[in-house]
Amino acid sequence: MKYYTEHGVDITNRIKDGRTLFFIGTDTKTRQKVSSEALKKRSYFFEVFSMKSLERKKLIGYAIPK
Repeated sequence: MKYYTEHGVDITNRIKDGRTLFFIGTDTKTRQKVSSEALKKRSYFFEVFSMKSLERKKLIGYAIPK
């Protein structure tokens, strides 16, 4: 599976190389966990999508850049 940002940037290799932390899940609990982790690292988080096209994207989780 390939992973993308909301703007269509492929981040699959960044996740595989360990340069981005990836959290699977779209529920409120997961979002709160990711937000808390980003604050600890003094960073930010963003949504991760799988998509067939920019119009057909599906939210699958969140990520934090290292």
